[in-house]
Amino acid sequence: MGRFRNFLPLAAGLLVAATMLGAPSQAQATFQVRYSINGGAFTTVQDQVGVLLVSGDQDLATVGAIQTLNIAGLSVKASSTSFISTGLSTLDLQVGGVLTDLTITDILVQATITDVNTAPAPQKLTFNFAGSVLPTEGSVSERTFFANNNALFGTTSPITPDLTTPASGVAFFNATPLYSVTTQVHVVLSSTHGIVSISSDSNNIIQPTPAPAGVVLALSGLPLLGLGWLRRRNRIAAQG
Repeated sequence: MGRFRNFLPLAAGLLVAATMLGAPSQAQATFQVRYSINGGAFTTVQDQVGVLLVSGDQDLATVGAIQTLNIAGLSVKASSTSFISTGLSTLDLQVGGVLTDLTITDILVQATITDVNTAPAPQKLTFNFAGSVLPTEGSVSERTFFANNNALFGTTSPITPDLTTPASGVAFFNATPLYSVTTQVHVVLSSTHGIVSISSDSNNIIQPTPAPAGVVLALSGLPLLGLGWLRRRNRIAAQG
């Protein structure tokens, strides 16, 4: 089983590498995160804008990644692909940590990326929403949107419904480049909650339909890689 787990990152790496071959230069996208506590005003954090240990983005050296200061004891991390291409774009948002402030019952965090050019339509979103509150004194829901007007935090066109975690699947949408994509994590807690541990991850992969030839080629080779891995495993087992 361990060898099989080691095989999976290789397969994913081949998919990304195939997409990068011949991909155009990255668009000058804007990447931001914002959060609201108890329904209040949003606080926005922009990629590479902040003061270390004081405010804003704490991951100042990395383009396409944001890590905020603690929000009431929670760490918020978000990332986009290091490139945005016609063949593949990704957006990931993580919210986690220990919440000790008993007055907080609602936490909404959103990550947004503009100038996405993954096309043609219909685009395919593969999503994996994970999240938990321990002890069970609340819930985590996640959702992803697109905006044809390329607006930051455009949430008028949902790609997925508001899904309680865990949830995963595929959804299709019709976007015209350049467009924006926004994903959110929403944590709602009981009014009588105690100290809780929160963990969540909204992972989104966007591809055109049909997939580019390079991606199809990479995927077509995966069964051969798997067969080779299986033969090696059986040979090792026979020798053991």
